[in-house]
Amino acid sequence: DEIERFVRVGDTEKGDGSHDQRADDPQPAAPLPEPSDHRQPDVVDDRRPQELEVVGEKGERESGQLLLEESLEKFHAIGDICDTVWPLSVLGRFARDHGDYARAVAFYEKCIEIDRRMDDRIHLGMEMLGLGLTVLQHGDYRRAAELYAKVLELLKRRGRPILFVQWLIGTAGVIHGFGKPTAAAQLLGAADALFESFLAKGIPNPANRALYNRISSEVRAELSTEIFASLVQEGHAMDLEQAIAFALSEMKSTDASDSHALSLSPRQAAKEKFGGLTAREREVAALIA
Repeated sequence: DEIERFVRVGDTEKGDGSHDQRADDPQPAAPLPEPSDHRQPDVVDDRRPQELEVVGEKGERESGQLLLEESLEKFHAIGDICDTVWPLSVLGRFARDHGDYARAVAFYEKCIEIDRRMDDRIHLGMEMLGLGLTVLQHGDYRRAAELYAKVLELLKRRGRPILFVQWLIGTAGVIHGFGKPTAAAQLLGAADALFESFLAKGIPNPANRALYNRISSEVRAELSTEIFASLVQEGHAMDLEQAIAFALSEMKSTDASDSHALSLSPRQAAKEKFGGLTAREREVAALIA
Protein backbone atom coordinates (compact mmCIF):
# COMPACT_ATOMS: atom_id res chain seq x y z
CA ASP A 1 0.00 0.00 0.00
CA GLU A 2 1.55 3.30 -1.12
CA ILE A 3 0.29 5.25 1.88
CA GLU A 4 1.57 2.77 4.44
CA ARG A 5 4.94 2.67 2.66
CA PHE A 6 5.16 6.46 2.58
CA VAL A 7 4.22 7.10 6.21
CA ARG A 8 6.42 4.35 7.61
CA VAL A 9 9.51 5.80 9.26
CA GLY A 10 12.40 3.45 8.70
CA ASP A 11 14.84 5.11 11.05
CA THR A 12 16.55 4.83 14.40
CA GLU A 13 15.85 7.46 17.06
CA LYS A 14 18.89 9.08 18.65
CA GLY A 15 19.06 10.34 22.19
CA ASP A 16 18.83 13.96 21.01
CA GLY A 17 15.58 13.32 19.15
CA SER A 18 17.09 13.55 15.65
CA HIS A 19 16.88 10.72 13.13
CA ASP A 20 19.07 8.81 10.70
CA GLN A 21 16.80 8.03 7.79
CA ARG A 22 17.26 4.68 6.03
CA ALA A 23 15.84 5.54 2.62
CA ASP A 24 16.95 2.19 1.16
CA ASP A 25 15.19 0.05 3.80
CA PRO A 26 13.83 -2.86 1.75
CA GLN A 27 11.34 -4.08 4.37
CA PRO A 28 7.68 -3.78 3.36
CA ALA A 29 5.33 -1.66 5.41
CA ALA A 30 3.54 -3.44 8.24
CA PRO A 31 -0.22 -3.77 7.83
CA LEU A 32 -2.40 -1.38 9.77
CA PRO A 33 -3.47 -2.82 13.14
CA GLU A 34 -7.11 -3.11 14.03
CA PRO A 35 -8.75 0.04 15.43
CA SER A 36 -8.51 0.59 19.13
CA ASP A 37 -11.02 2.46 21.28
CA HIS A 38 -8.26 3.38 23.70
CA ARG A 39 -6.66 6.72 22.93
CA GLN A 40 -3.31 7.71 24.40
CA PRO A 41 -2.90 11.39 23.57
CA ASP A 42 0.59 11.66 25.06
CA VAL A 43 2.10 8.98 22.86
CA VAL A 44 3.92 11.51 20.70
CA ASP A 45 5.13 13.51 23.69
CA ASP A 46 5.14 17.25 22.94
CA ARG A 47 5.11 16.84 19.18
CA ARG A 48 1.38 16.62 18.64
CA PRO A 49 -0.07 16.67 15.10
CA GLN A 50 -1.45 20.21 15.48
CA GLU A 51 2.01 21.51 16.39
CA LEU A 52 3.60 19.54 13.58
CA GLU A 53 1.17 21.19 11.19
CA VAL A 54 2.46 24.58 12.31
CA VAL A 55 6.03 23.45 11.60
CA GLY A 56 4.98 22.69 8.02
CA GLU A 57 3.12 25.97 7.63
CA LYS A 58 6.24 27.88 8.65
CA GLY A 59 8.00 26.48 5.63
CA GLU A 60 9.84 23.64 7.36
CA ARG A 61 7.98 21.10 5.28
CA GLU A 62 10.56 18.33 5.43
CA SER A 63 10.86 18.57 9.22
CA GLY A 64 7.11 18.74 9.68
CA GLN A 65 6.57 15.80 7.34
CA LEU A 66 9.17 13.68 9.15
CA LEU A 67 7.60 14.39 12.54
CA LEU A 68 4.11 13.65 11.23
CA GLU A 69 5.34 10.35 9.87
CA GLU A 70 6.93 9.60 13.24
CA SER A 71 3.62 10.28 15.00
CA LEU A 72 1.90 7.85 12.62
CA GLU A 73 4.44 5.15 13.42
CA LYS A 74 3.83 5.59 17.14
CA PHE A 75 0.06 5.57 16.77
CA HIS A 76 0.31 2.39 14.72
CA ALA A 77 2.55 0.81 17.35
CA ILE A 78 -0.16 1.09 20.01
CA GLY A 79 -2.99 0.19 17.64
CA ASP A 80 -4.55 3.66 17.84
CA ILE A 81 -5.94 4.09 14.34
CA CYS A 82 -8.31 6.91 15.31
CA ASP A 83 -5.52 9.37 15.95
CA THR A 84 -3.71 8.63 12.68
CA VAL A 85 -6.36 10.58 10.79
CA TRP A 86 -5.09 14.03 11.76
CA PRO A 87 -1.45 13.57 10.65
CA LEU A 88 -2.60 11.77 7.51
CA SER A 89 -4.89 14.70 6.73
CA VAL A 90 -2.13 17.25 7.26
CA LEU A 91 0.22 15.22 5.07
CA GLY A 92 -2.50 15.26 2.43
CA ARG A 93 -2.69 19.03 2.62
CA PHE A 94 1.09 19.34 2.41
CA ALA A 95 1.07 17.17 -0.72
CA ARG A 96 -1.79 19.17 -2.27
CA ASP A 97 -0.15 22.51 -1.54
CA HIS A 98 3.00 21.30 -3.33
CA GLY A 99 1.13 20.01 -6.37
CA ASP A 100 1.46 16.29 -5.58
CA TYR A 101 -2.22 15.62 -6.18
CA ALA A 102 -1.99 11.85 -6.55
CA ARG A 103 -0.39 11.47 -3.12
CA ALA A 104 -2.77 14.01 -1.60
CA VAL A 105 -5.77 12.07 -2.91
CA ALA A 106 -4.31 8.84 -1.50
CA PHE A 107 -3.85 10.40 1.95
CA TYR A 108 -7.38 11.81 2.04
CA GLU A 109 -8.89 8.55 0.82
CA LYS A 110 -7.05 6.75 3.62
CA CYS A 111 -8.51 9.21 6.14
CA ILE A 112 -12.00 8.65 4.73
CA GLU A 113 -11.57 4.89 4.96
CA ILE A 114 -10.60 5.14 8.65
CA ASP A 115 -13.39 7.60 9.48
CA ARG A 116 -15.94 5.24 7.93
CA ARG A 117 -14.57 2.30 9.89
CA MET A 118 -14.85 4.31 13.10
CA ASP A 119 -18.22 5.84 12.11
CA ASP A 120 -16.73 9.30 12.72
CA ARG A 121 -19.10 11.37 10.62
CA ILE A 122 -17.78 14.76 11.72
CA HIS A 123 -14.25 14.08 10.54
CA LEU A 124 -15.52 12.15 7.53
CA GLY A 125 -17.09 15.38 6.31
CA MET A 126 -13.88 17.30 6.93
CA GLU A 127 -11.74 14.82 5.00
CA MET A 128 -14.22 14.72 2.11
CA LEU A 129 -13.97 18.52 1.96
CA GLY A 130 -10.19 18.17 1.79
CA LEU A 131 -10.46 15.60 -0.98
CA GLY A 132 -12.92 17.82 -2.83
CA LEU A 133 -10.54 20.76 -2.69
CA THR A 134 -7.70 18.56 -3.91
CA VAL A 135 -9.53 17.34 -7.01
CA LEU A 136 -10.82 20.88 -7.56
CA GLN A 137 -7.29 22.29 -7.62
CA HIS A 138 -6.30 19.49 -9.96
CA GLY A 139 -9.05 20.61 -12.36
CA ASP A 140 -11.39 17.63 -11.96
CA TYR A 141 -14.54 19.75 -11.60
CA ARG A 142 -16.95 16.89 -12.20
CA ARG A 143 -15.60 14.79 -9.33
CA ALA A 144 -15.33 17.84 -7.08
CA ALA A 145 -19.02 18.61 -7.69
CA GLU A 146 -19.97 15.03 -6.80
CA LEU A 147 -17.93 15.16 -3.60
CA TYR A 148 -19.33 18.51 -2.49
CA ALA A 149 -22.90 17.27 -3.04
CA LYS A 150 -22.21 14.20 -0.89
CA VAL A 151 -20.42 16.05 1.88
CA LEU A 152 -23.27 18.51 2.24
CA GLU A 153 -25.48 15.80 3.72
CA LEU A 154 -22.79 14.99 6.28
CA LEU A 155 -22.38 18.64 7.21
CA LYS A 156 -26.11 19.09 7.69
CA ARG A 157 -26.24 16.13 10.09
CA ARG A 158 -23.01 16.39 12.04
CA GLY A 159 -20.81 19.08 10.57
CA ARG A 160 -19.33 22.05 12.40
CA PRO A 161 -20.92 25.31 11.26
CA ILE A 162 -17.58 26.81 10.20
CA LEU A 163 -17.23 24.02 7.63
CA PHE A 164 -20.08 25.49 5.61
CA VAL A 165 -17.78 28.42 4.81
CA GLN A 166 -15.27 26.07 3.22
CA TRP A 167 -18.10 24.24 1.42
CA LEU A 168 -19.39 27.47 -0.13
CA ILE A 169 -15.90 28.57 -1.20
CA GLY A 170 -15.21 25.14 -2.70
CA THR A 171 -18.49 25.05 -4.61
CA ALA A 172 -17.73 28.55 -5.88
CA GLY A 173 -14.50 27.12 -7.27
CA VAL A 174 -16.39 24.25 -8.90
CA ILE A 175 -18.97 26.55 -10.47
CA HIS A 176 -16.21 28.84 -11.73
CA GLY A 177 -14.57 25.77 -13.22
CA PHE A 178 -17.82 25.08 -15.06
CA GLY A 179 -17.49 28.50 -16.71
CA LYS A 180 -19.88 30.47 -14.47
CA PRO A 181 -17.84 33.30 -12.94
CA THR A 182 -20.87 35.44 -12.08
CA ALA A 183 -22.53 32.70 -10.03
CA ALA A 184 -19.17 31.90 -8.41
CA ALA A 185 -18.76 35.53 -7.37
CA GLN A 186 -22.20 35.53 -5.75
CA LEU A 187 -21.36 32.39 -3.78
CA LEU A 188 -18.07 33.92 -2.69
CA GLY A 189 -20.07 36.86 -1.36
CA ALA A 190 -22.26 34.50 0.67
CA ALA A 191 -19.16 32.72 2.01
CA ASP A 192 -17.53 36.04 2.89
CA ALA A 193 -20.59 37.17 4.87
CA LEU A 194 -20.72 33.86 6.74
CA PHE A 195 -17.01 34.03 7.45
CA GLU A 196 -17.39 37.54 8.88
CA SER A 197 -20.20 36.36 11.15
CA PHE A 198 -17.93 33.71 12.62
CA LEU A 199 -15.11 36.23 12.96
CA ALA A 200 -17.44 38.48 14.95
CA LYS A 201 -18.02 35.56 17.32
CA GLY A 202 -14.28 35.13 17.82
CA ILE A 203 -13.91 32.13 15.48
CA PRO A 204 -11.23 33.08 12.94
CA ASN A 205 -10.14 30.63 10.28
CA PRO A 206 -7.06 31.79 8.34
CA ALA A 207 -7.09 28.68 6.15
CA ASN A 208 -10.59 29.47 4.91
CA ARG A 209 -9.65 33.08 4.27
CA ALA A 210 -6.58 32.00 2.29
CA LEU A 211 -8.77 29.64 0.25
CA TYR A 212 -11.28 32.43 -0.32
CA ASN A 213 -8.56 34.80 -1.51
CA ARG A 214 -7.18 32.24 -3.96
CA ILE A 215 -10.50 31.34 -5.56
CA SER A 216 -11.78 34.92 -5.58
CA SER A 217 -8.64 36.05 -7.41
CA GLU A 218 -9.33 33.42 -10.08
CA VAL A 219 -12.95 34.52 -10.42
CA ARG A 220 -12.03 38.22 -10.40
CA ALA A 221 -9.73 37.60 -13.37
CA GLU A 222 -12.84 36.85 -15.46
CA LEU A 223 -14.76 39.98 -14.39
CA SER A 224 -14.12 43.67 -13.93
CA THR A 225 -13.49 44.95 -10.41
CA GLU A 226 -16.83 46.76 -10.35
CA ILE A 227 -18.88 43.79 -11.52
CA PHE A 228 -17.13 41.41 -9.15
CA ALA A 229 -17.77 43.74 -6.19
CA SER A 230 -21.44 44.10 -7.16
CA LEU A 231 -21.92 40.33 -7.38
CA VAL A 232 -20.21 39.78 -4.04
CA GLN A 233 -22.61 42.26 -2.48
CA GLU A 234 -25.51 40.29 -3.94
CA GLY A 235 -24.06 37.21 -2.28
CA HIS A 236 -23.88 39.03 1.06
CA ALA A 237 -27.68 39.24 1.00
CA MET A 238 -28.07 35.43 0.94
CA ASP A 239 -28.49 33.48 4.14
CA LEU A 240 -26.88 30.05 4.45
CA GLU A 241 -29.87 28.07 3.21
CA GLN A 242 -30.29 30.35 0.19
CA ALA A 243 -26.60 30.09 -0.63
CA ILE A 244 -26.67 26.29 -0.41
CA ALA A 245 -29.76 26.08 -2.62
CA PHE A 246 -28.14 28.46 -5.13
CA ALA A 247 -24.92 26.42 -5.23
CA LEU A 248 -26.75 23.13 -5.75
CA SER A 249 -28.88 24.66 -8.48
CA GLU A 250 -25.87 26.02 -10.34
CA MET A 251 -23.99 22.72 -10.13
CA LYS A 252 -27.06 20.73 -11.18
CA SER A 253 -27.79 22.97 -14.16
CA THR A 254 -24.36 22.34 -15.61
CA ASP A 255 -24.41 19.97 -18.56
CA ALA A 256 -22.16 17.28 -17.15
CA SER A 257 -22.24 15.45 -20.49
CA ASP A 258 -20.23 18.22 -22.11
CA SER A 259 -16.85 16.62 -21.45
CA HIS A 260 -15.08 19.09 -23.70
CA ALA A 261 -16.28 22.09 -21.68
CA LEU A 262 -15.31 20.42 -18.41
CA SER A 263 -11.82 19.73 -19.74
CA LEU A 264 -11.21 23.45 -20.28
CA SER A 265 -9.88 25.89 -17.74
CA PRO A 266 -12.31 28.67 -16.73
CA ARG A 267 -10.37 31.15 -18.86
CA GLN A 268 -10.42 28.81 -21.87
CA ALA A 269 -14.15 28.15 -21.43
CA ALA A 270 -14.89 31.88 -21.33
CA LYS A 271 -12.73 32.47 -24.39
CA GLU A 272 -14.57 29.81 -26.39
CA LYS A 273 -17.99 30.98 -25.21
CA PHE A 274 -17.40 34.69 -25.77
CA GLY A 275 -14.74 34.58 -28.47
CA GLY A 276 -14.59 37.66 -30.68
CA LEU A 277 -16.16 40.02 -28.13
CA THR A 278 -14.46 42.93 -26.45
CA ALA A 279 -13.64 42.68 -22.74
CA ARG A 280 -16.63 44.86 -21.88
CA GLU A 281 -18.92 42.83 -24.13
CA ARG A 282 -17.73 39.62 -22.45
CA GLU A 283 -18.59 41.08 -19.03
CA VAL A 284 -22.09 41.98 -20.15
CA ALA A 285 -22.54 38.60 -21.85
CA ALA A 286 -21.40 36.82 -18.68
CA LEU A 287 -23.95 38.73 -16.61
CA ILE A 288 -26.86 37.71 -18.80
CA ALA A 289 -25.69 34.16 -19.52
